[in-house]
Amino acid sequence: MKKTFAQEYPYSFVVFAKNDTEVFVASRKPIVVDSAATFAVKGLMRLTTVVQNNPLTIIACHAYNPIKEVDFIIRNQELEHIAALVAKERNPTLVIGDLNITPWSVIYQDFMTKSGLTNCREGFGLHPSWPVWIPLMLIPIDHCLINNRLETVSFQTGKYTKSDHYPLVIQLRFRP
Repeated sequence: MKKTFAQEYPYSFVVFAKNDTEVFVASRKPIVVDSAATFAVKGLMRLTTVVQNNPLTIIACHAYNPIKEVDFIIRNQELEHIAALVAKERNPTLVIGDLNITPWSVIYQDFMTKSGLTNCREGFGLHPSWPVWIPLMLIPIDHCLINNRLETVSFQTGKYTKSDHYPLVIQLRFRP
């Protein structure tokens, strides 16, 4: 993927997530990776960049799939870690990735309360993203969550990309 995006997005970073998956972020702007936060939890990265002269913090995550009890516990710990990172954040911040949780989960709702984040889907519909091979069973487990320093301009599901998830296409802007 790095080679595919390198021309248009020269700055990138990747971390290993669960099993054989990775979390990959590519940017047109230089990024600074917070190594302490990034390597504290597998499958998560915290980075900052500057967009339109504004600092922006991005937390990208591919959380554990909660099928086994141990993975359920790990996924919930990942969410707690993200909520703690966001609570300390002063920059406009977004959390993006496959969080392996639906908005109807009590754990998700508790995470949203603790983190103070807003789901970018609000006002734009459900836009379920997984599993692409069972269209009637699609659920929203991929999320873009923002703090009160950002607002969503548009939110939609992208076209099929040979992944088991549909991509999310989101446009954000800084709040004045």
